[in-house]
Amino acid sequence: MTNSKDIIRLLLLLGAIATAISACDSNTKDVGGSLLPDYTKVTATSASYSMALSTISADLKNNTTKPVRPGTSYNNIYVNSTLGYIGSIPNQEFGDIKCEYLTQVYAPRNFKFKTEPTNHQVDSAFITLYYSGFSGDSIAPIEVSAYQLVKPLPFDKYSISDISEYVDMGNLLGKSSFHANKGHGALGNGQKYIQIPIAQALAQDFYDKSEASDPIFATQAAFDNYFPGIYLRNSAGSGSVLGITDTAITFYFTVEEMVKRPSTGKIDSLAKVVKIEELTHTSEVPQLSRFANDDVDKLLAKAENGSYSYIKSPAGVLTEVVIPTKKIRADLVAEAPEGFVRELNSVHVSIKGEKQDRGTYALNPPSDLLLLPRDSVANFFEKEKTELNAPYSSFISTRVTAGSLIYDFGNITSVILEHMEDHPDEDMTLWLIPVERTVDNNQQSPNYGSSTSISNLILPSALKISTQPKDLEIQAIFTERKIGAPF
Repeated sequence: MTNSKDIIRLLLLLGAIATAISACDSNTKDVGGSLLPDYTKVTATSASYSMALSTISADLKNNTTKPVRPGTSYNNIYVNSTLGYIGSIPNQEFGDIKCEYLTQVYAPRNFKFKTEPTNHQVDSAFITLYYSGFSGDSIAPIEVSAYQLVKPLPFDKYSISDISEYVDMGNLLGKSSFHANKGHGALGNGQKYIQIPIAQALAQDFYDKSEASDPIFATQAAFDNYFPGIYLRNSAGSGSVLGITDTAITFYFTVEEMVKRPSTGKIDSLAKVVKIEELTHTSEVPQLSRFANDDVDKLLAKAENGSYSYIKSPAGVLTEVVIPTKKIRADLVAEAPEGFVRELNSVHVSIKGEKQDRGTYALNPPSDLLLLPRDSVANFFEKEKTELNAPYSSFISTRVTAGSLIYDFGNITSVILEHMEDHPDEDMTLWLIPVERTVDNNQQSPNYGSSTSISNLILPSALKISTQPKDLEIQAIFTERKIGAPF
């Protein structure tokens, strides 16, 4: 058995060992630090700079900020969404927004009705717009009109501004009114629809030609010459914009079928049953969006004379950001002491949004902003890139605090260094673009997950950004070390 004296001796021995280890460790640190060469010692300094923000009317197709005339503005943006947007939202602070689209329908080769109508007669037909979501007021009355196109559309993913060569406003197919919250009916899976009646004679002609194996159904090109497509516009009312998932021509007709007799449960009764046949827009045929923004010229004038910059989507205005890279580059060279090298390590950028005027038709701020060089905007969207395959030149914002309007882009040094190397005598110009992004399903939070796709935000939104000097200040962090190398 161990006695008390043995325990005391053991404790004294352990204490001595611990003291010795501590002393050795302390001496080692002192000796190691004194042996480090000067070129491995790094010191950090910082400097403040000021961004410049301005509001621009952007044409993403041509990558330019074209002059805007008073009235309605149509800008071209890349639209890689399959949705068609229809409706309008009035807004006194930012100006009204109207969305419409032109589309074709796909005709399968040698198209036939699956079931022969009674007496070969089509009873009625509609242009059916299926949707599952909308922006704006749920009970605002909206009227939509449909026109037959005069010639087929080009395959182009940019929105269209001039529709004069495709649309004759005398070719009205029909019109219909609705409320966004109800439409004209529901399908039970959250999807609703609205229907625009078209002439029975046109519907009957579709059927007669298909039944007769007319050459118009031999190819899509032949069908497009017969029926070039549909222009859908908001012709009256405002307050909501619908995202149309599918656009179809729906034919209604009856057939005689044996049905179940309610009294006996036996299938022994002959009755007329309503059937439908549809021709639908698919990815095989083009669809072009069109966005109208009112009073963009007034918004630009307000930005120039006020203390805010603005963003308005879709296809409205953007904010241009200028980083003083000429000054940063000059400081890299001039401020380094003789015999030392200076490097840029961090430039952190964030944008402060301001609360907008709230009203019946207030536009929500975008959830995500994309910051990237002006001259790379078109390529980014056309190649359908994300921050993963353009990691050094594109930056997605994070809303750093729930409920705030601070858009944080983190450290953008990589794009600054590239710009200073390629364009040493020019300040760097970037664009702030509202976007919609989808995130990897395995990611916990969309604020921090990696994007699987990024596209221009189409649902109406708006943001005003503070241009107060304190909100435009950015901090650059430099490191300095003595020139030298181990070999």
